[in-house]
Amino acid sequence: MILEFKMKNVYSYKGEVKYSMLAPNNKVRFRYQDNYNTICGFDVLKTAVIVGENAGGKSNFIKGIQYFKELFKETSDQTRISLETIYNENLLTYDESNVDSLKNDELVQEFGIILVVNSLIYKYELTISRFGIEHESLYYTDDKSHVYKKVFECSTSYDEFRTQNIRKSYLDIPGNKKIQDLVINNLNTNSTKGLIVNSLSLLGIPNTSEFINEVNSIKIQKNMLDIPLSFQYKSEDLKPHLPIMKTHEFVEIFKMIDSSIVDIEIDDDFPLLKSIIKRRHIDGSISKRQIAFDSTGVKNFLVMSIIIYKVVYENAIIFNDEMDSTFNPILTSKVISFIHSFETKGQFIFTTHNIFNLTLQTFMKEQMFIVEKNKDTLESKLYSISEFDDLRYDSNEKIYEYYMKGVLGGA
Repeated sequence: MILEFKMKNVYSYKGEVKYSMLAPNNKVRFRYQDNYNTICGFDVLKTAVIVGENAGGKSNFIKGIQYFKELFKETSDQTRISLETIYNENLLTYDESNVDSLKNDELVQEFGIILVVNSLIYKYELTISRFGIEHESLYYTDDKSHVYKKVFECSTSYDEFRTQNIRKSYLDIPGNKKIQDLVINNLNTNSTKGLIVNSLSLLGIPNTSEFINEVNSIKIQKNMLDIPLSFQYKSEDLKPHLPIMKTHEFVEIFKMIDSSIVDIEIDDDFPLLKSIIKRRHIDGSISKRQIAFDSTGVKNFLVMSIIIYKVVYENAIIFNDEMDSTFNPILTSKVISFIHSFETKGQFIFTTHNIFNLTLQTFMKEQMFIVEKNKDTLESKLYSISEFDDLRYDSNEKIYEYYMKGVLGGA
């Protein structure tokens, strides 16, 4: 589970944006005991919602997480290319014509993540420039005092600003001096540009593989409207999920879209075309209909049901961009309540334009986030509704009304 994610100078986020998935440390959390799990002494939220206007930066936040993820599985050359791409196209402060006038903290990107994996808590930090990695570290703790132990820490400095030659590298791997000397030699000969944690994982350094696997397991789900028409008929991407779609648990999730649905027979070759939906009518009779002739919302929710299944039954961490673009607020509320009702260690975080998701009936303030874009600088910022102390739980506040009035920003 994710405890915290932060990034700086990524896409439209110039300043640091910090995203916490920790429940509040006060009595309020006891009213929402289904909304979080207690793991390693932390109360970790299962769900969160991010609201913001069009072009405000919601998708850029999700893309920032995706970009961070990609660094863990790309080769050194690809990492180099992706750094150049980000700086040349997406970093607001970067301009080749006036790059010498920028401050040092405007020329680097920073990432940080804190994860719970099994019984360990990992804290990872990364600083990258357009030339390579400047700082990288991984720590972990397994005791309740949360005193972190170092897995490794690495820092690299470069020559002149416009060159990419490594001046000097520092690396500390406690208890592994032989591997430490081998890796530092590669760094100083400028033969390594990928993440150090990837190299150490290949060399068998403890804890590194477990951490990388957890990062790679984070799933990014795009807007349902992005599904191409051919996908709905060939359904190649759904075939790996056929065993899930044939379970009783999956059917129970899918029923949330329509209370008259009693079952679905999944077609192995064309699940989004030839699968049969069974419905019970008022007189008790059962009708059958191919999903191809059903609504777009039903087809989309069939795909969404796979995502919900993975969160609840496989402890998946999923970020979903505008998952309710074709769903009404009632269905969204059903989905969230369903996830909350299970003792899952999965997490579901979604962006939305639907302001009715901003409600204290479903979420704690710490689970609701707003994205706001500065119209002059085009910079985005993300913040939690918990920052508004005047919003009280006991007063039955209608958060969405304050949002529409502009009191909370982001509109």
